[in-house]
Amino acid sequence: MPMRTLHLGDKMKQENIEFDTVSYVLVISACAQIGGHKGLEMGKYYHEQMKKYGTKWNDDIILQNTLIDLYGRSGDTDTAEKIFHEMNKRNTSTYNVLMKCYNVNKMPMQTLHLANKMEQENIRFDIVSYVLIISACAQTGGHKGLETGKYYHEQMKKDDTKWNDDIILQNTLIDLYGRSGDTDTAEKIFHEMNKRNTSTYNVLMKCYNVNKMPIQTLHLANKMEQENIRFDIVSYVLVISACAQTGGHKGLETGKYYHEQMQKYGGKWNDDIVVKGALIDLYGRSGDIKMAEKIFHEMNKRGTTICNVLMKCYNVNKMPMQTLHLANKMEQENIRFDVVSYVLIISACTQIGSHKGLEMGKYYHEQMKKDGAKWNDDIILQNTLIDLYGRSGDTDTAEKIFHEMNKRNTSTYNVLMKCYNVNEMPMETLHLADKMKQQKLELSAVSYTLAVNACAQLGLTKLVKDLYEETRAKYKNYLMVESAFVDAFSKCGDIGMAKTIFRNMKEYDVVAVTAMINGFGLNGHGLEAIDLFHKMTHELGLVPDEQTYVCAINSCSHSGLISEAKTIFRSIDHKNEQIYTAMVDTLARMFLFDEAQYLIEQYEEKNKPYLPMYMALLSGARKDRNSSRAQDIYDRMRSLDVTDKNSLAAAAVLLANTYAGQGYYNESIQIKDEMIRDGLKKVMGLSWTTVNGLVHYFKAHDRRHPRSDEIYKKVDELAEEAKKDGYEYDRRWVMRGSDSRESDELLLCGHSEKLAIAFNFVASLSRPVERIQVVKNLRVCGDCHEFTKRISKLRKCEIIVRDRHRIHHFRGGNCSCSDYF
Repeated sequence: MPMRTLHLGDKMKQENIEFDTVSYVLVISACAQIGGHKGLEMGKYYHEQMKKYGTKWNDDIILQNTLIDLYGRSGDTDTAEKIFHEMNKRNTSTYNVLMKCYNVNKMPMQTLHLANKMEQENIRFDIVSYVLIISACAQTGGHKGLETGKYYHEQMKKDDTKWNDDIILQNTLIDLYGRSGDTDTAEKIFHEMNKRNTSTYNVLMKCYNVNKMPIQTLHLANKMEQENIRFDIVSYVLVISACAQTGGHKGLETGKYYHEQMQKYGGKWNDDIVVKGALIDLYGRSGDIKMAEKIFHEMNKRGTTICNVLMKCYNVNKMPMQTLHLANKMEQENIRFDVVSYVLIISACTQIGSHKGLEMGKYYHEQMKKDGAKWNDDIILQNTLIDLYGRSGDTDTAEKIFHEMNKRNTSTYNVLMKCYNVNEMPMETLHLADKMKQQKLELSAVSYTLAVNACAQLGLTKLVKDLYEETRAKYKNYLMVESAFVDAFSKCGDIGMAKTIFRNMKEYDVVAVTAMINGFGLNGHGLEAIDLFHKMTHELGLVPDEQTYVCAINSCSHSGLISEAKTIFRSIDHKNEQIYTAMVDTLARMFLFDEAQYLIEQYEEKNKPYLPMYMALLSGARKDRNSSRAQDIYDRMRSLDVTDKNSLAAAAVLLANTYAGQGYYNESIQIKDEMIRDGLKKVMGLSWTTVNGLVHYFKAHDRRHPRSDEIYKKVDELAEEAKKDGYEYDRRWVMRGSDSRESDELLLCGHSEKLAIAFNFVASLSRPVERIQVVKNLRVCGDCHEFTKRISKLRKCEIIVRDRHRIHHFRGGNCSCSDYF
């Protein structure tokens, strides 16, 4: 009751009752108890009063210790240290008080420096000293904190066994080892204790939670109940948090049980914000948003922390708009945002995505700037901003934030690498990974996974193999990393290596199996893909997700397995737009246009039209050489109020090629002229290949390469060889406008994949070329496909070409796709 102490102090002054040392000790202690600005100012007043009566108080250790406690607790460690250093005499308690101040102000290294000074000056530690020092070691954390803590633990043992029965000290040791990840030692201390109290159990439960061991927390809670050890508020918070960590039905039901237990004790928990926050987190993480909101709205007081907990629940449950509504309500009610609030709000904007999400994110970014520069050093917040801008396509701003950061950690690099991957900038991802190595930053499993994903985008085996050799020892049996390599080798056309890694994996999850299914499909192994899909549920006990279904149906599409695709499609309870699109593509490739159109109409009964479905339909019409159908589909696409000009441009190219394929060259030229008039630009064909460890890029009709003359000469040479084998230029794949004066042959010779293939022969000098790998950003054209088949036979080499939809393995004049592309 510190305020009553101060009222009595005021009364003493009014009645002219002189304060003695004890009076000042008690009054200053009351001010320290009150804390905050008010307590500090009151304490300063009494400190000034003391000074008026001379220096007679300076040698009173208890009074000086009390003053150190006042200033230290209030955050003014400078004044606390000044008093400490001006004291003529100090005892163990003096050092303890200052160490306590350091710990309260999160300055554990200063505590350890002071402890070292005590040792140098032969000042004996008491039990409080050890509690404070061990607590500082726990705060320091990591290897350094643990090793220093072990040293002082050994010192204690040398002093005496009298510490063994001190519960507070033993609890502190449990906290040290538990926080540092050494739960075995923490448990050993717990079991060797002669006496334990509720706090002892709480400390060990906290250790379990910190180390992601929620089941052990629940076992310990059960033991408390069996031994009739009463739960306090901290116990319930820890147990509820463990239930939230456990998740799923089990976690929710166990959490409900403890929630009921709390309610049996009456309403004393009702106003505790920490308990309410734990309950909101429990229900929110478990998907019971209504219950989480109910607890939130029933609270008498709601501050920043509680709002943050509910926003986190919304984000976890993919409800970003609710997060922003709550943020808006916080602004209306003048509830101040903290750094966690901004992280959650920016994350919600990132989830929303597109232009709307980016603009909302920019608004809150501006709000942060108005609050001052205090956020600039928060790594998590800056990482979240990089993710927002990067995912929205604004990599320039993402890079600007990255380079302006005072501190970066591995996660910062990971976030930017992820942004590069999302925006199909794989070389920048690999450059950033190299930069991490140069700066002696350790790449985590996530870092390597992102680097492998970048290699998968590039589709070049050499890069993937180099990374695999670099990581195989350290990250063997890391499910995430191994799954990424399965995906990468598959996308590089090395399906054999992908299968080897997959078969040697110790365990499987949905991501790993989906990657292998997709790999089989891309490389034309449709039956193996379907076989694995069925094993996934029947033998591995895994439940396919939406991406798995898409990959399985696409595998059928690439291999013409229409019956299998229909069976899978019918088995899916909840079909999204990607699943419908995959099935439409499968049907259209088999020229089953009526069935494909029926699926589109079925989807549009409850959803807005989805452009990729029409692209799949149009692609089938092009393959069927049905210009009338293709025109109808294209006209339907233009009527959909499409804002994505790239998709319309791709559709126009398909339509033009369909007309050209039937010999309607005037109509084809007309479509291309309309593209120019409407501002629709065809995506430039781009191919790349690796030669002697370097990646070389080629655009259509590219003349930038320093060896261009040799490359074009080699294309002509290869074309002549192919002609002798029966190859003819296929003018149906010529993309020309009405103003073009170039010959069909010249236009076709300049296709980027032909340039890339030719460069491999140019760079080989006199050595025979056994294997060529090319990646193209668009679908390979029919003329280049026929050309590559001939070259693989005539030059006796394997040529692997990955286009936008699949991987073609050319050997001996044949392609793995059986011309089904």
